[in-house]
Amino acid sequence: MFSTNPVSGFCKFFSIFTIIKINQMSDDKNKIAPQDASRINLNEPYEVKYWTNKFGISTDELRKVIEEVGDSVRAVKAYLGK
Repeated sequence: MFSTNPVSGFCKFFSIFTIIKINQMSDDKNKIAPQDASRINLNEPYEVKYWTNKFGISTDELRKVIEEVGDSVRAVKAYLGK
């Protein structure tokens, strides 16, 4: 049955809208720069692309450097001499 309470209907709509909006935001593929500029996240393709372009190295090289010194941007820069 349908509720005659307009607030109840609004709450259901708002909840569905919020869930849809959150899902859209978390999968935003238009991101081109890292969310946390102090760390390199190899699990996000847009971040890997950003950092490989910034440092002028391949994805494999970036992975090897991170294995060696960790995911800190500062440590990676120091290792690469940049």
